[in-house]
Amino acid sequence: MVEFQLLLSEPNDRTLVLNLSGEVDMATVGPLRQATKAAAASGDYQTLVFDLTHLTFMDSTALHVLAETDRRMKRAGGGTKVVCDNSSLLKVFELTGLDRLLTIVPERTDALALAA
Repeated sequence: MVEFQLLLSEPNDRTLVLNLSGEVDMATVGPLRQATKAAAASGDYQTLVFDLTHLTFMDSTALHVLAETDRRMKRAGGGTKVVCDNSSLLKVFELTGLDRLLTIVPERTDALALAA
């Protein structure tokens, strides 16, 4: 198992990037859930960007956090973007229908341009 890591960065004052790496599942989703709830509740950010470039696995609990965060951000007048170029993860988004709910782009620069 590859250890899950979550690193936060602020490329500008209205965007928070959540860099996920390793594997996120029921046992490791806690920090992601806490970070997204706090960021959405703060009102400080217009956009949350989930960078999944270095993520190797995610289960349904992680998918739920992404969908829930997207709903929270949209209710607050903002949104989310997902950076993903992993064909296995993209297939999961497609099979669950989340590819129609979430804005998924292949590069971080694309997500940041959309967030601007």
